[in-house]
Amino acid sequence: MDLDKIQNSINAIRSDAAKAKRVNRVDGEWVCEASSGPQFTADFETESGKFTLEADSPSFLGGTGTRPGPLHYCIFGLTSCFASTFMTLAATEGISIKKARFLGECYLDFTKTFGLGDKPIIENARFKITVDRATDKESVTRLVKLAEERCPAIFSLTNKISVQTEISTE
Repeated sequence: MDLDKIQNSINAIRSDAAKAKRVNRVDGEWVCEASSGPQFTADFETESGKFTLEADSPSFLGGTGTRPGPLHYCIFGLTSCFASTFMTLAATEGISIKKARFLGECYLDFTKTFGLGDKPIIENARFKITVDRATDKESVTRLVKLAEERCPAIFSLTNKISVQTEISTE
């Protein structure tokens, strides 16, 4: 964790709140031809370059299950965002964690997806965190609460977010 970069970001945002805003973008395409490959491919651009991710729904949702499904990426994003928030908080507070493991799980109900009811699709998400024994459990508990409050991915699941869809034709 590069604490100098984090502190520089905090200082920049303190002097100009507009620097806290960012856009994450996915430019993806559905693969319409029948194949054993991915159903969806998407390009991402980061500071280091461009990357492509592939997704394929599990077979019970009409895919082939040959790639991670969309909700695999969702729980990966949720878990990695939570882990990053947790570890950043630990580093900025001077709490040394030598080893940390994060297990994330989403409990799903596809009743609504198939138009068979109106139950929530995601019933809940759970994390299990394992840290090295040298870490004080009280500090870890406090960090977990802070990470739950500050994690952008948790925020996106627990707060209503405005969604706008624009349609164009080629």
